[in-house]
Amino acid sequence: MDPVERKAFTQDMIALFEERCRGYGNNVDVGHVLRGILGLIRVHKVRIDANFATLVVNALCIESLARTVCPSYNVLDAAKPLLQSYRRLCYSADGTPRPAARKSKLVKLWLSLMYVQKNALDALFFKREGRKIRQRTEAILTAVQTN
Repeated sequence: MDPVERKAFTQDMIALFEERCRGYGNNVDVGHVLRGILGLIRVHKVRIDANFATLVVNALCIESLARTVCPSYNVLDAAKPLLQSYRRLCYSADGTPRPAARKSKLVKLWLSLMYVQKNALDALFFKREGRKIRQRTEAILTAVQTN
């Protein structure tokens, strides 16, 4: 890819993220973002590794399934603590990777603990969602029985 094409691709990616990625807590549609990225890759004829393409397609499938099963669950928001920890541990403040950090036992331990925390938060979220569904169901049954 020549410098002009690289710059055009970079500018389109920046515009995509400015338009679709409003930050955590804003119900960002990860599937919409990933489809946009794949579209830009196609338009700009960027070659990507087959493993990466498979990962993106699988993430799209999982995100779509999650949105179908529980529309109020946002994959990006749920992953926020894990992603922020990973960024702080594996990247410097200017965004350059710390290669040794990814192999560090301390980083692996910390990320494992963050994953346990994420699972606990997800369990609480789904418990609350289940409670809401039961309450709505009971209200509907009560309304049907009174009519």
